[in-house]
Amino acid sequence: MRGVWILLAFLILSSAPGLSVSASSSGDEDAPPQAGNPGGGGGGGSPNFFDYYIPLVFNGSHKDGQSEIALYTLFPTLLITSFAQNSIGTNFAQLQEPTKIVFNPTDNFGLTNGSLIRTTSPVQIVGQRSTEDIFTDSSFGYSILPRRMMGFEYFAPFDGEISILSLDPGAEVQIQSLSGSHRVEVLSLPARPVSISISKGDYINSSYPTLGAFYSDTEEGMSASMAVPRYLQGSNYYFDSSISSLRPDEVELSYLSINPSQPTEAKFYFANGKTEILEIFEPIEIELDPLLRGFNLTRGVAEANIRIKTAYGGLIRSSTIQLMSIDEMRAGELFLTPSQYSSHFSLSGEDTKFNFSRYDYEVSDYVVESRESEIGFIRQAISVNSLEDSQFILATDELFGMAISPGKVGHPMSPSSSFVLLPLNSQSFKNITGLSGTWYRFANLAVTSVSVIPGPVEEYTGQIIQIIITANGTLPASTFRIEVSLNDEVVIDERYDFLQVNDTIEYNIREFVPYRQESMSVSVMVDIDNEVTEINEEDNETEETFEVQANIRLRVTVVLAVLTISGLIVARIRRFFKQRTAITRAHVDAILTFEEVDE
Repeated sequence: MRGVWILLAFLILSSAPGLSVSASSSGDEDAPPQAGNPGGGGGGGSPNFFDYYIPLVFNGSHKDGQSEIALYTLFPTLLITSFAQNSIGTNFAQLQEPTKIVFNPTDNFGLTNGSLIRTTSPVQIVGQRSTEDIFTDSSFGYSILPRRMMGFEYFAPFDGEISILSLDPGAEVQIQSLSGSHRVEVLSLPARPVSISISKGDYINSSYPTLGAFYSDTEEGMSASMAVPRYLQGSNYYFDSSISSLRPDEVELSYLSINPSQPTEAKFYFANGKTEILEIFEPIEIELDPLLRGFNLTRGVAEANIRIKTAYGGLIRSSTIQLMSIDEMRAGELFLTPSQYSSHFSLSGEDTKFNFSRYDYEVSDYVVESRESEIGFIRQAISVNSLEDSQFILATDELFGMAISPGKVGHPMSPSSSFVLLPLNSQSFKNITGLSGTWYRFANLAVTSVSVIPGPVEEYTGQIIQIIITANGTLPASTFRIEVSLNDEVVIDERYDFLQVNDTIEYNIREFVPYRQESMSVSVMVDIDNEVTEINEEDNETEETFEVQANIRLRVTVVLAVLTISGLIVARIRRFFKQRTAITRAHVDAILTFEEVDE
């Protein structure tokens, strides 16, 4: 098996531009994990790769060694890089356990803007820099989008530059400013980012799919954020704005920026149930209220970001989080919370109770928790402290997360970096690049077996109806209800809070089949309230009708009994009539004999 992986890696590395073949693999020999549903995507011996091109590691004002790429895995994955992974030149490995890997230009000499990281499962990749400069905060953090989330159109969230790359040589990038000025830049080399100066609100359009990162370097410090393509922008945004508490003498300067595609109206939602409506005709900035939980537009889409700024002791810390629209995050249930960050989530839903699970890398166990809301429609915040161990969050509904470094709540000189957390189970989203998603991570509940023991079903016999339900996805399932009906009568109605991957639920229902019954129907419905987002929603229910066979043994016995009884009855009748006949003949003979004596 190891030879197969080496050959596979060799072929991939040889065919991909910019990749070099190095030493043999140093991982386990297991193949990548199967997808949850055989018909729902790849897996097994044919891995589908997630390509992450790094649009920005460092720029000219910050030399090698100050920037790094942090990669967080959750599932077994084959990892391949376009640069040397370690000092002996190995650039691919099989990772089996949740792992954090840090690449930096000092230890990985080939790491540069545009480098490629390939994995066989979704990962969280963060470009980051942490500095100890007391006077200038040159820290930043931003999530890196996979290749399949490339886009064509962007809006600049702040003044600065965009580091943008395309895999198609000669791609043209057009920049249209709010003032009406227009210019064109050409990306001449594939996978080689070009830095282009931009101003806040600029409209950026490329002739081929591109990936990018916005960044700025001002007196207020360094800031970077991923470039969210316009097709991933939307009209609904929910987030946690209560991301820190103020210290004495600290000034909060944070704000929310909204750049709409057309004049529109925004409805803002607050944690206390209050709402506000504001007409928006052009890009705006509003002060970030700690109770603000999100907004939605009445028409059009918008680019939105949160700029976190604080002033303490005459110094300013600043970072930007480029928000993702919930319109495109329909299944944001699984998130990885990196170590050394405090993760914040917002949720939205109509239920008053929301379940989620935490899984600790070190403890390797799930902790199921519940959060309740006093209002009917939930817009609530969840905070997860992962400053020591990486964790991941599994939710029963849509979550929208961001990660914040210690920053304000730590030492006054702590770096300021933050980024949006991408849901690991939906990193394909909707896309317009022609790169369709072929590999997903979802929970799945399936009715895998409905059988009769000992079978076949015969009349006038006792049977056991066995029902097996399996969690055959690649994520656990939580909070679902099962209903089983027998001959249109509900016999089981149960709720489960959690079911681990590959675990099963088995029911054995005893039923006596009456004589002369023609059929028996069994109906099974799993996740009847549609509480679990699954890779396959079609295998949640089944209805089986079993034909009741004639019980030949019983019927033969009955016939024989009937025949025997009938024979006995006939025999007795015959004996009766025979006896009567004998009496009659004796009487006649007696009469005849008497008459003969008289003569």
